[in-house]
Amino acid sequence: MWNNIGSVDKGIRKILSLVLFSLWLFNIITGLWAITALLFCVVFFLSAWLGFCPVYYFFKMSTKKTGDIGG
Repeated sequence: MWNNIGSVDKGIRKILSLVLFSLWLFNIITGLWAITALLFCVVFFLSAWLGFCPVYYFFKMSTKKTGDIGG
């Protein structure tokens, strides 16, 4: 496993994770939409934390710049 997520991508994923979690927490979304949002929240958070995206890996993509020391 190697890092393929750049610092900007990590920031976007963290923000999306927080937004989705907040939508669930404050009951703005419920039911199946809430479950889906929580799943995406977990996936975004874990990928940002690990710096690795399996989808990027599958398509041989990377948003990490060569000089990006991660953040």
